[in-house]
Formats: sequence, structure tokens, C-alpha cells
Amino acid sequence: MEKKSKSNRRDFFKKSALGVLGTITIPAFMGSHSNPIKNQGFRVALLKAVPERWNMAANMDLFAEHVHIAHLAGAQLFITCECFLDGYNCSTLPDRDEFYEKQTIAPDHEYITRVREIAGKYGMHLVFGYSKRDGEEKQIRNAALFVDGNGDKIGEFYKLDCPRTDHDRIFTQGEELPVFETRFGRLGILICRDRRLRENYVTLKEKDAQGVLIPSYGFWGEKNDAILTDFAVEFGLWILFSHPNQSLIIAPDGTIQARYEGNVPDILLYDVVF
Repeated sequence: MEKKSKSNRRDFFKKSALGVLGTITIPAFMGSHSNPIKNQGFRVALLKAVPERWNMAANMDLFAEHVHIAHLAGAQLFITCECFLDGYNCSTLPDRDEFYEKQTIAPDHEYITRVREIAGKYGMHLVFGYSKRDGEEKQIRNAALFVDGNGDKIGEFYKLDCPRTDHDRIFTQGEELPVFETRFGRLGILICRDRRLRENYVTLKEKDAQGVLIPSYGFWGEKNDAILTDFAVEFGLWILFSHPNQSLIIAPDGTIQARYEGNVPDILLYDVVF
């Protein structure tokens, strides 16, 4: 895919968000994006963008810019990839102490405050991936913060499957698999590798989840499509997969409702009806 300059991308995004239908960014069946949908479920925006490693400030700005674009398009829920803020730096096998000091943030950090302010400003639910400092023992969590349209914290999910044999060993694994009650319905979150384990879907279905939000930075493509399609059908779940190179939405009957791939930062918009 041809790369665009930053200024040209911004013009393209503005046109797309205001309702000029793109060939991929905004599927033609969605219609005008000037206003939020009413009584028809909710409009989700999946951010497809490769964050810059070791540059949290730039990634925060990229996030804010695209939430604004999503707002213009009537989105009510916005989802980033896994560890969007730091660019999934753990995959570079950094020194753990350096990573902790430079690429993790505490719950009271200014960036978390900014995420909540952005949510409140646009009245939008946000799922934001970052590396979290947790506790006095310098634990690091692969976290997905879930904030509502008032800027209040709905909850937080920590990646469960963090093997000691690869780059995820830098993280302390999560222990809980909650389902969050929202005005859209009951939503669960899985992060990347968690999506491959059947028992996670069993747990979410037992808790009456209607959809699963999956911030990821791992593999994507045909293998991923097949795995998620099978789980969507088996458990009757909507699956919303957000990756730096691919945005993917799968219905409970296994049909891929929307897919967007490429190397230019953008969002995929889709109207989900439970």
C-alpha cells in the first residue's frame, strides 16, 4: 500500500470521518458517519496503526488524533492494539529495569489522566493498551484500560498468558477474566495470546459475555482469522480484533463482517448490533 505524507493522511482522515466513503476505511454499507447511530447497537472504531517504540509521547498524540477522527465519524467505542502506548517494546527484549523506568506508567500518570479526559470530552468508551507499573515489587502488567464516556474507569484487564520463555516474561500475568457491563452490552477483553485458549471463551460465555475485544500485537492473517472464526461460532460471540496491521470484526455466525489491513494509520468503523 502506498504511504501517504502526514498532511495528506490527515486530509484523507477528515474526509473519511465526515462521511466521504473510502474503499476500505469506511465500508459503503455503513452510510453517513456524521452522527452516532441510535437504537441500533453501537459504532466501534478499531485503530490500525503501528506505534513508535520508545516514544510514548508520539503514540499518545497519534491516539488522541484518531479518537477525534472516530468521534467525527460517530464512534462510541474505540480500541487500540496491545501495549499501544510503548509500542510493545517488550518484543525487543529490553533490559527489564530500563523498560520499567522508561516505558511503564503508574495508574496516576498524566497519560492515564489524558486518556480519561479524552473519553469524557468525546463521550466515547475507550480501550487503551499500555504497560502498567503494578505494586511495590516492580511488577509490570500488559494492561488494557477500559474507560467509559464520562471518563470513569470501567475496569482493567491484564494479559493472562505470559510465558516465561519469550518476550512476555517481562510481564506478571493476570489472574482474572472479568466481563464488563456497559451500555452496549456485556463485553470481555482478551489480549493477544489469550485469544488462542478455548478455556478463556468458556469462562467469558459462562459470564454471559456478548462480545470480546482483543487488543493484539501478535500474528494476524489467515491463521488468526480461522482461530477467531471458530471461537465466534462455537460460543456465539462477536469478536473485535485490533492489531497494528489489521482490524477485524467477526459476527457470532462466523462471518467476517469487516477487515482492514495496511501500513497507513487509520481506523475501521463498524456498527455492531448484539
